[in-house]
Amino acid sequence: PADVRLPATRPPKALRFRAAVFPTSADAIAIEAPDYSRKVDGAQLQWHVIPNLGPTLGALAALPQGRPATTAEDGVPLEYDVDIAREGDLDVHLYLVPTLDVSGGNRVRIGVSIDDGPVQVLTDSLIPAPTETTLTEQRDWNKAVEDNARIIHARFPSVGRGRHVVRIWRQDDNVPLQKLVIASAPLPVTYLGPAPSGFP
Repeated sequence: PADVRLPATRPPKALRFRAAVFPTSADAIAIEAPDYSRKVDGAQLQWHVIPNLGPTLGALAALPQGRPATTAEDGVPLEYDVDIAREGDLDVHLYLVPTLDVSGGNRVRIGVSIDDGPVQVLTDSLIPAPTETTLTEQRDWNKAVEDNARIIHARFPSVGRGRHVVRIWRQDDNVPLQKLVIASAPLPVTYLGPAPSGFP
């Protein structure tokens, strides 16, 4: 079909976007991934901020891609200093960019620890659903793509109040971190998660 261009009768209206709205939670500390306290590069990998990747500030990824899996012994963590207001169990929620296993499998791993405690290795399994969605991993992939985020979490029992260091450990390739939320109580269901808490 032919294209027909119509003359404009008046200038277009400027687009105005609403600012992101975050709920507040007294029981949660929310930190955007680029607001790390320290990053430790190693195993021929470097942490890089990728601005605007994800629904909020951006994400961090260990680059270059295509490197083999690492463990905590390889020493490639991101570190976040936090002040915990009261003693108790803590959940660390990781907001990840939805990605797939680039090695051809169906799992990706990332590690979490508090202070010098043991590393909990979290495994996420997502499978794309190009046609019919029949598996839980396919439904999880569809949901992660819709939300532009995949949330997984680790639980740490009986964490004392005061200053702590939450460490996020690179394990598998291609697992960018958008945000982390440290919570001592169940979080309200929200799209973007709690408001960023700033530095302690």
